Amino acid sequence: MKSKHIFQKIYTRDTTLIIQQLWSRLHNGLSQFNIRVKESPAVVDYINNGVIEVWENVSAVRHIKKELVKFCRLHPKKAFSFLKEYEKTLRRLDKIWKRGSLGSKQELSRFVIEISVAMVGDLLISYIGDDRRLSGRVKDFASQLRAEDHFFVNNNSVLRNTLIKIFPRLKTYVNVLGLEDIVSPPSLRECRLRFAQYIYTSDGYRQIESLKKYSQKKHLIFREEEAKTVGGSIMGQIAHRGLAIGRAKIIFSIRDLSKVEKGDIMVAPMTTVDMLPAINRAAAVITDEGGIICHAAIVARELNKPCLISTKEATKLLKDGDLVEVNARVGFVRILKNYSKFNPAT
Repeated sequence: MKSKHIFQKIYTRDTTLIIQQLWSRLHNGLSQFNIRVKESPAVVDYINNGVIEVWENVSAVRHIKKELVKFCRLHPKKAFSFLKEYEKTLRRLDKIWKRGSLGSKQELSRFVIEISVAMVGDLLISYIGDDRRLSGRVKDFASQLRAEDHFFVNNNSVLRNTLIKIFPRLKTYVNVLGLEDIVSPPSLRECRLRFAQYIYTSDGYRQIESLKKYSQKKHLIFREEEAKTVGGSIMGQIAHRGLAIGRAKIIFSIRDLSKVEKGDIMVAPMTTVDMLPAINRAAAVITDEGGIICHAAIVARELNKPCLISTKEATKLLKDGDLVEVNARVGFVRILKNYSKFNPAT
């Protein structure tokens, strides 16, 4: 059977399943913008060894972006007013972010409701903030909010800290808890199984299984960009120029940060604020994902560290302990057999 749905991996994150569930549910329909998405599922979240891969339905997301741009063009005052309300919500949420966590299931439930409503604003600035089809004050305001955006990271931090406080026996596995688990959490055994591989989709499907098995069962296509290699070197986009040599340390989550020692090369799908201590110790940073204004790129420039982003598969092609050369003057990383092959004059 030929699949009608093609999915593309948008990012890999060390986040709670709850924050991803709230994001994926938005794609089912955005009624306040007169958008109805027919493709289902629009989003597939795959927990793979404790981190979440977010896969979006290419056709569905293209439709949502097109309709959001259309709405902003036809109703600029409404769109601008919506963004102003979102800005006010951010100021209210900031008080909770500064607390760091909540004290009860009741507080957590109220918090989830508030961020689920506000997340529409985060989706709007994410999708139109850099869309070239739109211009004017709505686009400018969305871009401004996007540049200052900490909504996802801060809310996820509160969720994680609160889940650890409420369910201390599940501390290592709170990322795999879903919205439906707040009232009655699964067993430790169930959490361990989810931690290894777990599917959750925007149309409500959830199952402990691999992405490959799920794709075959549902006749879906999951396309992941492959790394560009030249002569054995992995090519990437230069986020900050420089040269470095060191041992690669593959970081998928904050649980891996202790692996990075001073002078190591940190290799991750992407980076977050929580990873800053490890970035400080690293001689250079390499990421699979990201653009020139991603977290890794901004921090690397601030700390004056060589940085390559958008390598696509560095976390797959490199292994812990590999001696690697990061050439962020030309834009490549390669595995070395010995230190003498490092050529700073390249």
